[in-house]
Amino acid sequence: MFITIQLQSQFQNIKMICIKKILFFIFGLLAIQKPVAAQSTITRNAIINVRVNPYTELDLSFSGNSNIRFNTSQELNDGIILSNRFTVRINTNQNWVLNASSLTSNFLSIGPNSPTQMPASVLSIKKNSDETFIPFSLNPSPVATGSRGTRYASGNDFKLDLKASPGLDYDGGSFALVLVFTLTAQ
Repeated sequence: MFITIQLQSQFQNIKMICIKKILFFIFGLLAIQKPVAAQSTITRNAIINVRVNPYTELDLSFSGNSNIRFNTSQELNDGIILSNRFTVRINTNQNWVLNASSLTSNFLSIGPNSPTQMPASVLSIKKNSDETFIPFSLNPSPVATGSRGTRYASGNDFKLDLKASPGLDYDGGSFALVLVFTLTAQ
């Protein structure tokens, strides 16, 4: 019986050695394939769509009193200028133009002492750095232009001046006019 056990034990050793050699061979083949797989390249493409919508923000604030009072004939003839009356701040991703117009062609008479109609062109506007005032009318007129950027970009933060010059052509009284400012992509 001792011999049989020894033979079985030797047979098991030979069997184990063979199994180990086969496993080493298989692992060796796998190890050889890994570098080959790491060296090959596979490329895939993906399309990413980005949509940027046009964006425009107009911040227009009025400072000071909106009442203009004429007390002398010189003021009526020369006009009264309200400097830096509007502050304009623009944030946009487009080049822009700021237009100004009036809602009506004439001032609205307020009260019984204002019988005559006064045209909107009595009131005019300009960018504070410009020289020429632009009279108001129903048709929008360009007051300022600029480039895309934040309000801190050059030309996107400025002031507007108003001038009222009725002359001696209209009866005394109180008048009102609605102003319309439109920011448009250029």
